[in-house]
Amino acid sequence: MAREEHRMLRDRSARKLQRIYRGHVARERLRRAAELRASQLRAACKLQSAWRSKVARDETSLLRAALQMQRMAKAAVRVQSQWRARQGRLSGFLLRRAREMRQREAEGAARTVQRWWRGYLGRKIFRILLHKKEVHEFAHEQLLTWAAVKMQSAWRGNLGRKYASRERLRHANFWKVLFDEDKDKPFYYNKHTGEIRWRMPQPLLDLLEVPICGNCEECDAIMECKDCGEFYCDSCYSAVHYGGKRKKHAFRALFDYYGKRIDYGETEYPSMWPSELQQDEHHGWCERPLSAKQQLEVDNGEWSKIEDEETGGEYYHNYVTNTTSWERPKNFSTPRNLSHGRDVAGCDWIRHYDTKARREYYYNKITQESKFERPAVYATPRPPRWVVRYDEETGDPYYADENAADQSSPSSKTNATEEEGAQLLQIEDGHWAKYYDEGAGKEYYYNWDTGESTYDRPDTLLVAAYDE
Repeated sequence: MAREEHRMLRDRSARKLQRIYRGHVARERLRRAAELRASQLRAACKLQSAWRSKVARDETSLLRAALQMQRMAKAAVRVQSQWRARQGRLSGFLLRRAREMRQREAEGAARTVQRWWRGYLGRKIFRILLHKKEVHEFAHEQLLTWAAVKMQSAWRGNLGRKYASRERLRHANFWKVLFDEDKDKPFYYNKHTGEIRWRMPQPLLDLLEVPICGNCEECDAIMECKDCGEFYCDSCYSAVHYGGKRKKHAFRALFDYYGKRIDYGETEYPSMWPSELQQDEHHGWCERPLSAKQQLEVDNGEWSKIEDEETGGEYYHNYVTNTTSWERPKNFSTPRNLSHGRDVAGCDWIRHYDTKARREYYYNKITQESKFERPAVYATPRPPRWVVRYDEETGDPYYADENAADQSSPSSKTNATEEEGAQLLQIEDGHWAKYYDEGAGKEYYYNWDTGESTYDRPDTLLVAAYDE
């Protein structure tokens, strides 16, 4: 037991010693390892510091070089900017000088254009104002003329209507109602023209009172119904005779297409739109259309001679009273228009005849003015009336114009035509005269109406018979 305890004590002591030794060894190893690590760390720090110092020195040298380059670049930029600024200032100065010179030239040109434009506008405004003044004065004159014409037209219209009513009544009084015992019916006789009609003439129809519509008793009637025995206006006739048995009633119009009253006489009721045969039948007592008339002569008064294209007969029509006559009226005169449309020597005016206005008017071929009043400078060309006379001194025959104011003989004064180198040889056709031109050595013809002269003999010229 003791031995065992001794062995156990010895084992414990050994283990304790081993444990202490191992702790010492471990601590020594740790110390050496810590020293090694510390020395390694110091060496690494020295290496790092040396490397970092080298790197810092390199970076510093690079920074110095970069700063030097930057300073050199800034210096170069500053030098360049100063040079460019100097060049820019010089260029700007030159540009300002050139701009100032161009501006001065432009201002001079603008002032010249402005002076020209203002002068043009001034002249144009002056012309416009002058034209406005002339237009205003002309409009004022036209207004006065228009007012005068309106007053004159109103007064003349009043007088014309009074005169027309009197003339209608007077011409209506020309007609007398007579009775034919053979045919046992009345007829109409014109005391002025001797015309006889079986139907009532238009002047008497115009004096008839227009009947009033028997339905509305307000409007003028234009239709007559045979079966109803009443007069109707257009609207009332259409309403009453719209349908039923009244639609088949016979009717006739009271007025023709031109608004003239119609006398149907004893005939049946014709339609409002008659057939061609009925129209031809009515042509004997209704006004013929203008297409069937051909004016042969128009005098300067109220009458016109007209040829009927169908019958070929000639009759006379008065456009004022709207009457016709187969007999030639006493106051009808054949128009003499030898000078119409012909030039007058030494005058710019030409006389024409207006068929619508039935009066003469004058036209200026230079100013293109036309008026009804006869110009003071216009002289009607009259054909000479040549007669043979004998000179009391010499006994030689000579020709004298009865229309001329000077009736002296050739021995008392020299003929104007002989002074011009022309000698009168013969008078032909009353309008043409044959002369001998001593300068040209040949004969020529002269027209006293138109002032025309020609060496060729006119085609329409007839040799006049005269006694020497």
